[in-house]
Amino acid sequence: MKFTIALITLIPLVCAGCNAPRKTGENPNCLGGTFFDCAAEKQSLCTLECWKQPPGQCSSGCTTRAQQECQRDCMAINNCDDCIKHLMVFGGSEDAAKEACSREGDSYYCNCD
Repeated sequence: MKFTIALITLIPLVCAGCNAPRKTGENPNCLGGTFFDCAAEKQSLCTLECWKQPPGQCSSGCTTRAQQECQRDCMAINNCDDCIKHLMVFGGSEDAAKEACSREGDSYYCNCD
């Protein structure tokens, strides 16, 4: 009886580990579901930085950040390598990204160590 109870309590810990693959645009932070929709939505919030620039494409820290966020949030993640690329969009070391993808949590993918 004690063994059965112990086994039942361990099953969620074993089964909960790895993240499932995520298709392009599946992340709710990818506004609109595509990179272009997401970037247009986020860049619309950059009006103040673009106010005094000449007509045409605005280029500012805000628009660059919006594009980076959408690149990160809209990409598909199928395995450890994709997870590492996802975390490195904003910089940082590959080792730190691999460590984050190997540790249980939001970015955990099995066989990443």
